[in-house]
Amino acid sequence: MGNSVKELVELALITALRERKKFFGNTYLPFCLFDHVERQGLDIKFVDISSFEGMYSKEPGPLILLSSQRPHGRQYFNCAHEYGHHLFDHGMKVDELVKSKNTNKFDSKEFLVDTFAGFLLMPKTTVQQAFQKRSQTITSAKPIEYFKIASNLGVGYQTLLFHLYKSLRLLNKVEFEKRKKKTVKFIKKELLAQDFPGEVIFVDENWVGRPVDIQIDDVLVVEGEHKISGDLIEKIAVINERIIYKGSEVGIEKLIVENAGPIFLRVSRNKYIGFNKYKHLEE
Repeated sequence: MGNSVKELVELALITALRERKKFFGNTYLPFCLFDHVERQGLDIKFVDISSFEGMYSKEPGPLILLSSQRPHGRQYFNCAHEYGHHLFDHGMKVDELVKSKNTNKFDSKEFLVDTFAGFLLMPKTTVQQAFQKRSQTITSAKPIEYFKIASNLGVGYQTLLFHLYKSLRLLNKVEFEKRKKKTVKFIKKELLAQDFPGEVIFVDENWVGRPVDIQIDDVLVVEGEHKISGDLIEKIAVINERIIYKGSEVGIEKLIVENAGPIFLRVSRNKYIGFNKYKHLEE
């Protein structure tokens, strides 16, 4: 592929926005990537392999494999990355967790799909609107606000920061480095008043566009008045007027948050192995 970096970025952006519009006609709302990929005729399967991030196979398939060992946000980004390989007709691609020693060599295909994944999950207008809805600015928002927005977009906190800095240029280097020091571990301790090694998802009244997906034993933090239609999650604490839940049973129910309206809440087994389409079904 002989395109310049600028041409690759433009191709990634155009393709990402086209895919978003294809999903439901709105280019800028957060959306469920897994649902969209499956609607395009691809299967997504989670496998218990710790040595790689993901794989795309055109034949037989098309099929995307994702490691069940990766954090949720990483799985989401890896899925977007592998979907990029599919859209750009790259054939079979295996993306390992441990890269070879020749990591400094520029790979135009990998750059293209990484850039595509960022624009697909975090377009500039989507990110700006998320901060505006919370009456925050990108340069003044606290780490917890970044964490809320990352939860809604389905990506990791550090992934959002890096995209704002490197791709969207909405954070300068000084601001990026300052925010990067506030780790996910620090944010989770601030939310839960203790260290917690597992996954934490934060839902507030500004959540929009996609279901809330958690696994058994994940923690769900809900801010604002809300109701839950079933008993798939268990209330475990109230901290700073936020309700803390833990995923306890596999299934699908509704979470109704004031101002946000009804949101599907889907709970799967911890480190689920199998096809994504069966993830929320009881055994």
